[in-house]
Amino acid sequence: MQPIRKAHVPKHASHERPWRSTRQGYAARHLSFGGSWRGTREEYAARRSPCGWSWRSTRLSLATHQGLNRLAAREHAWLERLNGIRLPDWEVGLLRLASRLGDGMFWYALMGALIARQGWGAVPAVLHMIVAGLAGTLVYKWLKGATERPRPYQACPTICCLTAPLDRFSFPSGHTLHAVVFSLVATAYYPMLGWLVWPFTALVALSRLVLGLHYVSDVLVGALLGGSIAALTLTLVL
Repeated sequence: MQPIRKAHVPKHASHERPWRSTRQGYAARHLSFGGSWRGTREEYAARRSPCGWSWRSTRLSLATHQGLNRLAAREHAWLERLNGIRLPDWEVGLLRLASRLGDGMFWYALMGALIARQGWGAVPAVLHMIVAGLAGTLVYKWLKGATERPRPYQACPTICCLTAPLDRFSFPSGHTLHAVVFSLVATAYYPMLGWLVWPFTALVALSRLVLGLHYVSDVLVGALLGGSIAALTLTLVL
């Protein structure tokens, strides 16, 4: 009776290679949180085709994803340094508070205070803020779903997330967009509010960077979109 020979198994075969070592592993990991596709155009088209996308929209989406990836790679080093600064606990707490208030509570409170102080005279300003804010929400939610850009702490392990995000994707910064929209509209009706809303807007934008939730490009594009939406609505109304 011949002895049973064991099949030769290479030493490395029993251990899976880390995700960084293979392109396929990177793509699988990157797509697990909605990131961009690093494979070929055909593979990307095959992944998107069940959704009914045309090849033209797929090509545009692929170019957008690749452009955002290249931009993020340039921003990582700077963002790592900013996120890695050891701030006192009270400063981190202040940034977390600004980010949390920027979710909407600060602006809702401002609208309520205007109604309480000015009465019916504040209704046009408040309605304008609401309409402009809803327009901003539609724009940034569509962009986030279209670009699916992961947040910095998801893409770079050395960046820490210091507070919980509201949603999954990064581009653009909805907090910054709304802060600029509300500040521009509010100060157009009540210029004396500038001392309150603009420092808060700057603090919100800074908090999104330091807390590891957004890239600089997310914040800049959010501010640009917010300014454009506010300017458009002010042109139509005033």
